[in-house]
Amino acid sequence: MSNNPLIYGVEFQARSLCSLLADNDQDCFLIGTQSLVTSNNQVHLVKLQEETNTLCPQIYEHSCGEIWSLASSPTDKHLISTCYASIERDCEKCTALWRLPKDDGHLENVITFPSEKYGTDVKVTTFHPTNDAYMCSVIDNNIVMWDVGESGVKIVCTAVLDGKGQPRFTTGKWNPQNVNLQFVTADDCNVKAWDLRTQTKIAWSLDGVHTQIIRDFDFNPNRQYYMATCGDDGYSKFWDIRNPSQPLISRADHSHWIWSLR
Repeated sequence: MSNNPLIYGVEFQARSLCSLLADNDQDCFLIGTQSLVTSNNQVHLVKLQEETNTLCPQIYEHSCGEIWSLASSPTDKHLISTCYASIERDCEKCTALWRLPKDDGHLENVITFPSEKYGTDVKVTTFHPTNDAYMCSVIDNNIVMWDVGESGVKIVCTAVLDGKGQPRFTTGKWNPQNVNLQFVTADDCNVKAWDLRTQTKIAWSLDGVHTQIIRDFDFNPNRQYYMATCGDDGYSKFWDIRNPSQPLISRADHSHWIWSLR
């Protein structure tokens, strides 16, 4: 394989990128666009051809609105979720589950989640790491856990972030290090792990660990209890959640905010 970098250009502005987790045979990435002409939006599936060191794209139409986040299923390489600004609901954020067709064309809508009951700002909709029937959405100050089995979408449980000043989540994801239903969120300068078996129980938390809003976090896939956070203060911090009093490492390599960390 060549060491030369590969560049892939997208016709429209884009802010969402993720890997195709369930494809173990090939390196694949998904890109979601944010065109001002919302009917022009697309999902790009980009595959790396290692033999020729080239990128091979497939493009799917996402005409329901501009994409603000997307995720792929860890168990089925044909399933993805998007959170998007709906052109049918005055650009309110909505979320849906899609199936990738074999060829270029329109995404196949599997489920449009009934998220409007819980708010208008859907941040993420993510897949459970091992149970392909469970998904979870972060909507305003709500966590909504869905069952997307063969009988259609059902709500399993919900949790609400309470506090002064109408607090809202900035992001959330399943904890891959915990076999139970533990979902982790960021709000303001805090990180909270919710035990969804009890809906409102906080399993652990990192409180006030940044001086400005936390934008993203991620878990170390090889070391249990280790995670990292980043935010508007320009810091990336690495934690052992068993000792939240201080970070293991704190770095200020950016002169501005950090929106994503892996």
